[in-house]
Amino acid sequence: MWLPGDDDEAKTVTALVVEDLYDHREILRETLEELGVRVLEARDGREAIRVFKQHRAAVDLLVTDIVMPKMDGFELAERLRALAPPLRVLFVSGLSNPEPNSGMAYLEKPFRREDFIAAIQKLLPDLREP
Repeated sequence: MWLPGDDDEAKTVTALVVEDLYDHREILRETLEELGVRVLEARDGREAIRVFKQHRAAVDLLVTDIVMPKMDGFELAERLRALAPPLRVLFVSGLSNPEPNSGMAYLEKPFRREDFIAAIQKLLPDLREP
């Protein structure tokens, strides 16, 4: 997937997927990669912050669970958005629907692949197939 840039050159979309359960993280990664999205991964919030700081300029989207060890998804999103305010966030969790802020969305687990893709496209409306 790509987003049109100011000079109309393609820009690769990069997502940081943060999920403590390996199987869930793999499903999210595989789905995003099938869409042409570059994926960075982390098992928890602390690892996600380290990965984000290394790739800050490239990350367009944070896909994060809410309930995780070491740091929950809400705190993680708050910290990363303080570093990069235009960062879009998709929370994926079994918790009841929280009230996300602007530039954020929520998808309750379990969810269908189609719903996951639709949530990403809503957050990044300029996303285009390669």
